[in-house]
Amino acid sequence: MARPYSMDLRKRAVERALAGESIRNMGARFGVSPSVVSKWSGRLRATGSVAPGPDGRAQAGDLGGASRVCSRRFAEKPELTLRGLQKELSAQGIELSYGAIWAFVQVRNFMR
Repeated sequence: MARPYSMDLRKRAVERALAGESIRNMGARFGVSPSVVSKWSGRLRATGSVAPGPDGRAQAGDLGGASRVCSRRFAEKPELTLRGLQKELSAQGIELSYGAIWAFVQVRNFMR
């Protein structure tokens, strides 16, 4: 996923838009598409800021309601493998990818 544009660029572009400069001209001047300048201006009107919103991705190691179950199982059986935990969770109707479980374990330092 691409990184958000800098706040400095966003502010400069929106300031010029508010001053009356055309969005197409600003897009060319700052090297961004005119539509992104329009979106930044809309975000400023809606929220009072040109800051990017959340990207919608889950945080690494966040398993939602399954976090407690996983933590408890690792406390009960520290030698539990990730695949073993994945199978146990699946038997309980909790479907998680191996990668999600791995990230959970890494963030919480269960495997040393």
